[in-house]
Amino acid sequence: MKKILLLLFISSVAFAQSNITKVEYFIDVDPGVDNATNVPITAGQAVTANFNFPVTSLSDGFHLLSIRAKNADNNWSATTYRPFVKFNLSVGSGSTPADIVAMEYFVDTDPGVGNGTAIPITAGQSVENVTFNFPVTSLTDGFHLLSIRAKNADNNWSATTYRPFVKFNLSGGSGSMPADIVAMEYFVDADPGVGNGTAIPITAGQSVDNAMFNVDVIGLSNGIHLLSVRAKNANNQWSSTTVDAFTKKDNIVSIGSVPAAFCRETAFDVPFVVSGTFGVNNVFTLQLSNASGDFTSPTVLGTFTGNTSGTINASIPAGITVAPGYRLRIVASDPTDDEQPIKVFEVLAICPPPCTTSLTLQSTADDYSSGIVLKEVSNTTGIMEAANKITGNAKVTYIAGRSVILKPGFTAANGTVFLVEMGGCSN
Repeated sequence: MKKILLLLFISSVAFAQSNITKVEYFIDVDPGVDNATNVPITAGQAVTANFNFPVTSLSDGFHLLSIRAKNADNNWSATTYRPFVKFNLSVGSGSTPADIVAMEYFVDTDPGVGNGTAIPITAGQSVENVTFNFPVTSLTDGFHLLSIRAKNADNNWSATTYRPFVKFNLSGGSGSMPADIVAMEYFVDADPGVGNGTAIPITAGQSVDNAMFNVDVIGLSNGIHLLSVRAKNANNQWSSTTVDAFTKKDNIVSIGSVPAAFCRETAFDVPFVVSGTFGVNNVFTLQLSNASGDFTSPTVLGTFTGNTSGTINASIPAGITVAPGYRLRIVASDPTDDEQPIKVFEVLAICPPPCTTSLTLQSTADDYSSGIVLKEVSNTTGIMEAANKITGNAKVTYIAGRSVILKPGFTAANGTVFLVEMGGCSN
């Protein structure tokens, strides 16, 4: 049996949403919506569920566990999937995973498993830092998908991983740089057709950073919706459409700019912005989840009495475990509303240093072999360069606003957890 912790939490950005009433899962082949295996839950706006699923009949190798949820309005979520690998440990240490013996890639169209272009590798139980070149001469200018998969010695293929990329011609010199982006548009839920969305005001250029725009939610029903955005260049070519989910609700309490991680027993400010109407005696309470992101028994970090935007002076108690995976939210008392936007948060033993615009990590001074380590630079101009080594059971996160560059000599060994995130601290 395989044990899974399932956390379903839909963040709110703009009206009360229906309870989640059903969760179902399937492995590999989708039997159709509402026809998969039921996951027992207690209905609510946020659902945390532990469940086991049988793997005895599955072949050794990679598989996909897929999960989706339905709310009281009979609306199904998108299907979320996670790859996992099954191998037999019942006969002892000799049943470790089979070596990876082949890798292949293809661009755009899948030629079928085993028919992609071979990637040279050295066989082993793990394959790290594989580099390869692939030709793009015959590809049209614009967006494409690079897909990669691997095969082990038992002839089992992994799931296919893909990454979008864009091709443009530089052979003619600076005049062959990508055409300027000249238009952007958005739509909510139903696609009106390319070019028929709502225009987003931009300044034309080869890149468009931090485009800010308002989305018209008047007339939308309360609940979950999909916001889609795409762009057009001067050659009249449209990008692929980027989609993100949001929830429309009445009263919102949004947390402002706060550290992504902070230490215990040291005060820090948590600004927040409210929309909607709250009672004159309302109390806003800043809550910290447990290390798994669950708010069943939250820890109160601070309060604010009032019904307008403000700042809560917070402090993490000494007894809170140092770990990533926490969440912050601010709940109201009048009206009572605990379904509010969250911030992912990490509790540290030592507070982070002042925010810098650049950071260079070198071996051996900046090598990490244990513990939870967070390194961050400015969320606007921050650049981080790393040539250090991460070994042992260290859990390390690098956060920068502009770029994280992994230089020759950088190592993240087996058994470590290494994450790179875009964001960072405030200058």
